[in-house]
Amino acid sequence: MTKLSLLPEGRRAAPRPDEAARYAAYPVQQLMRSRRHAFQLAFAHEAMALLGEPAGDLVYEPSYRGLRVLGLNEASLHGPAAAVRARYGPAVEIEAPRVRYQFGPVVAEPVLSVVVRGPRQFALRVRDDLIRRGAETVTVTYNPAGFIARAQVAQAELLGYPGWLDDLTGGRGKLLAWLSHYAPLDPGPGPEAA
Repeated sequence: MTKLSLLPEGRRAAPRPDEAARYAAYPVQQLMRSRRHAFQLAFAHEAMALLGEPAGDLVYEPSYRGLRVLGLNEASLHGPAAAVRARYGPAVEIEAPRVRYQFGPVVAEPVLSVVVRGPRQFALRVRDDLIRRGAETVTVTYNPAGFIARAQVAQAELLGYPGWLDDLTGGRGKLLAWLSHYAPLDPGPGPEAA
């Protein structure tokens, strides 16, 4: 049985270790709220019934703020968002996807393994774009069908990337992305830096 907290979402008790481990595999999230429902928790349960059992790349979390959808990657969020938008139309507010960080003594960010395939003429554009996004490693190999680029990139740098890749390759690039690991978030030089 799951216990519900009456604390505001920003002050929730830390999740149990088994919950944190289970949800760590889902590095991106999206919140959906209803403009018509008086209680967002009721909307969340109604939307979950509409969506049915989540696929393995998704987790649904109802809350007093609405329905939070956790995904393995940004592309996995598109199906639930489209279904909820089709059912509720302008009465639903769907936030942009957000990165899910791990909080503890050190804040850690999700790093994704990325594979992009496409026609040869787009290989250098894709490679340069991944480097611009701070990819840790980028390798490009060529084959008779085109190219394959492999990289590891922070999830925060990849928000919106499926649409960007479509624009970059005229819809001819194919993207696969999955969680590789969590890395400590570099806080930068801080306010005291020159």
